[in-house]
Amino acid sequence: MVAPKFAAQHDKIYLNNQLFEKIKKVYDKRNDLGLDAESVNLVEYYFQEFEKAGANLSNEQKDELKKVNEELAGLETQFNNKLLAARKNGALLVDDVKDLDGMTEDDIMAAAQLAKDSGYDGKYLLALQNTTQQPLLQYLKNRDIREKLFKASWLRAE
Repeated sequence: MVAPKFAAQHDKIYLNNQLFEKIKKVYDKRNDLGLDAESVNLVEYYFQEFEKAGANLSNEQKDELKKVNEELAGLETQFNNKLLAARKNGALLVDDVKDLDGMTEDDIMAAAQLAKDSGYDGKYLLALQNTTQQPLLQYLKNRDIREKLFKASWLRAE
């Protein structure tokens, strides 16, 4: 995973005492330097970014923060990968074409092709869209299939 490496690089910049001291000096003298309003705003922005990142913490606190940031970056990557896998694998498999009553012929053919491509020849696979409300719900006449599609969407990452 590269996210922990990026977090470490971010910490090297924003928790660097020497760099923060230089930024703090400019920040403290920002009104005396003859800067235009945009430059003053930029100095204030970066000073606040360093503060939010923990630049004012003690060295012990910074070391602890670095560990937390690295662990958090790894966990965030794991979570996003699991969410992506759930999104990609989310679908409802339907055995009988009669259950797809209300869908267009093109949608039915696409579901059949998706099922075939996924190893379910002769069945129909309704891929989940990246929304909580699936577009096919409005067309399907079979209440049981609508409920299954809704639940598959709603519970996809559990």
